[in-house]
Amino acid sequence: MANVKTITLGGTEQKVIISGQNCDIRNDGADTIYASAQPNITAGADGVLAIPVGQAAKLLDTKGTVYLKGTGVVQICGSDYSELVFKCAATSSGEGGEVTKTYVDNSDKTTLQLAKQFAEENFSNPNLLDNSWFGKGVINQRGKTEYSGARVYCIDRWRIGSSTTIGNCTLTDDGINFLTTDETCDFEQTLENYNMIVGKLCTISYGDNLGDVYSLTFTMGEYCRETLGKLVFYSTSDRHIMFRCPANENASMKWAKLELGSVATPFIPLNPAAELAKCQRYYYQSWSGDIDTKGIITSAAMSNASLQNVEFPVTMRTTPTVTFYTSSGIANAVRDWNAGTDVTGVIAAYANERSVVPTSPESTGFTEGKYYGFHYSASAEL
Repeated sequence: MANVKTITLGGTEQKVIISGQNCDIRNDGADTIYASAQPNITAGADGVLAIPVGQAAKLLDTKGTVYLKGTGVVQICGSDYSELVFKCAATSSGEGGEVTKTYVDNSDKTTLQLAKQFAEENFSNPNLLDNSWFGKGVINQRGKTEYSGARVYCIDRWRIGSSTTIGNCTLTDDGINFLTTDETCDFEQTLENYNMIVGKLCTISYGDNLGDVYSLTFTMGEYCRETLGKLVFYSTSDRHIMFRCPANENASMKWAKLELGSVATPFIPLNPAAELAKCQRYYYQSWSGDIDTKGIITSAAMSNASLQNVEFPVTMRTTPTVTFYTSSGIANAVRDWNAGTDVTGVIAAYANERSVVPTSPESTGFTEGKYYGFHYSASAEL
């Protein structure tokens, strides 16, 4: 069942997009849930399907959109079949009363069919987002635990705020938190691979710090605006996807996933070392935390105009914009370690995506053979 989604309902009505003319629904929660092809669900109304605990039912002619209301976990599967995809549930009794269990009867399946089912139910599509785990271990080269600004970078590859509004976020071991007052807060990533997926069916999903998971299927490049939990998801003809926290709201994200297809497959965090290298392709800074430390980069002067070549940790996306700093944070300067003075006016020259040469515009800027200390940042952001 490749088109199966797991939905966690929190009591409010939730819209789900899924392929197929019909929708099979299985209630794995602890209370009756309600389903309809139309919004504004009212229990007992025409067209509203009630699904008891542990039972499954088919909602016909949904045309890819179904509305769910209730609490607990629900499995849904879009299809064009007339027969019910999910097997019936069984009820057994014992001490303490009746216990309802939901299962799929596999007795009539061959080993090959069981293997195929396992692969389908445990398969995870590649995540098209970078740095998509927001809990402990998030890639955060800029080193802050709180960020505020108008469309400024916060954790690697993600911007916060818009061109007209100030965004605020806080990092915790349990995810990234957005707290708004009278303004909204945007959280966006620009996609380098946009041209490869524009026009294709994609699914966005995210989990919050309460364990709830939300997902939505949309066509990349077409305008999309849908509420997912406390956040609003946006996709337009631009190269980015965005989550917006409404005004006067407190919301969180623990992870996010963008994948091809109409199914939200499980989120699997990537290797931290590999994820760091991916992020350093766009941005790198030579210090962590406070820049007020001794320069960790040292370089001997080749001449009175330039220092030795400095190599980046990874090959960057393109030739970056490089800024040099002294250990006290003075931009466009380096520190003469012997004299204890700063050489100012230092800029990047002879730069490419792999390395850069610090250069002084003054012919007497450096002393050949002497050593200089500095920090630097290199940005090849989209």
